[in-house]
Amino acid sequence: MKLLRKADNLAEAYALQGRPHRAETLTDAYNNLDPNTPLPGKDHPFYVQRPEPFGIELLLDALRATRSRSEKMLFSGHRGSGKSTELARLAQKLADRYLVTHFSVENLLDLGDLDYQDILVTMGGQVYETARRTGLRLDADLLHNLVLWYKTTFFEQDEIRQVKGEIEAEVQAFVVKLGTKIGTESPKRQYVRAQAEKHLSDLLTQLDALVDDVCRKSGRRVLVLVDGLDKIYNTDLALKMFLSSAGALTAPRCLIVYTVPIILFYASELGQVRMGFRGQFQLPNVSPFNPDGSRRDEGWHMLDAILQARVADRLLPRPARETLIEVSGGVLKHFISLAGDAALLARRRPGGEQETVTPEDVARVAVRMRTAARPTFTAAQRAELRLVASGHTFTNSPEARDLAMNLHILQYLNLNGEEWWDVHPVLRPLLEEPDG
Repeated sequence: MKLLRKADNLAEAYALQGRPHRAETLTDAYNNLDPNTPLPGKDHPFYVQRPEPFGIELLLDALRATRSRSEKMLFSGHRGSGKSTELARLAQKLADRYLVTHFSVENLLDLGDLDYQDILVTMGGQVYETARRTGLRLDADLLHNLVLWYKTTFFEQDEIRQVKGEIEAEVQAFVVKLGTKIGTESPKRQYVRAQAEKHLSDLLTQLDALVDDVCRKSGRRVLVLVDGLDKIYNTDLALKMFLSSAGALTAPRCLIVYTVPIILFYASELGQVRMGFRGQFQLPNVSPFNPDGSRRDEGWHMLDAILQARVADRLLPRPARETLIEVSGGVLKHFISLAGDAALLARRRPGGEQETVTPEDVARVAVRMRTAARPTFTAAQRAELRLVASGHTFTNSPEARDLAMNLHILQYLNLNGEEWWDVHPVLRPLLEEPDG
């Protein structure tokens, strides 16, 4: 639950820390190069605008254009490509026409044991919390009904007695308690799911009533951004959720964007999945190269700007930045992580905090990353790596899907929207090694 506060209130968290500044020491550089904290949107000093080929503009345009109150959309991209930061930016840009609830299931639920009931029950609590934080005074009868429904559906008598007070306080307390049940208590999670499935119609009625009241009071439609589902590491679980449970996930009377694993877009059942969702959008990796190996300026300059925004040039000069761009594959999480590790490595030299990161530092951390990955590859996966490297295609084999989920092979888009694939640059030296 500690990450819930961080994810849902990033702007507030940064404000409490003080405005971030460009690093003038390697310790500050290491902390500025944190790959696990998404930025809260375009107003953050570390945020760098993605050029349109790599951006979220199509999804943004679709949400601006729709007159519907209840469209559902799928949003994907490789893990670590910057989706959470771009969704935060999207939420800012749409705040004038939507009351936006943006939450990450990764911070609330168990990604190894997840079902549609967990998402719907959590969604109701998150919409309520968004309305409360924005100062909306919801209908008293509605809140009373919510408390009554939570009590009679999900809680036992001893749990009900623990929370008493004003209606709004009770709702908030039950939302927190229910989140704990689903996210951390496996036996309780099974009970909540059974109750939610048994009372699915009532659950959707309560959720829709809440959404309708929020719409009336705010004068805006409700948009829910469900982040983190792309990190489900069991692709069969993800496919089952969006195939067999699509009816429930598309039922709430609000607009919803669900993040999904990129491999879902290559499942043979995708046609059936698409039936319930209006659009499928991807956030491309930031490609610093074209398929022929030539430099792609838009991607190269964006990646360089990310480092320059976070670290002083004298600490991280151009030669080191260029080496980082070359080995990162445009995966933003890897790019920032490699840069931070290189800064930590440089800091060990006699100059300490004022040392300069060198290309050799970057090469050493890349070798560490490659060494950790080397033992994980089977002979069939090595063969697949060579196939991707030579043809820039995705075969959709079990080996290819596993390599893609682990970011060992990466998808890119040309300006015309056609995809091509390549091996992660850190792993390319493995292609020259014999199998076995």
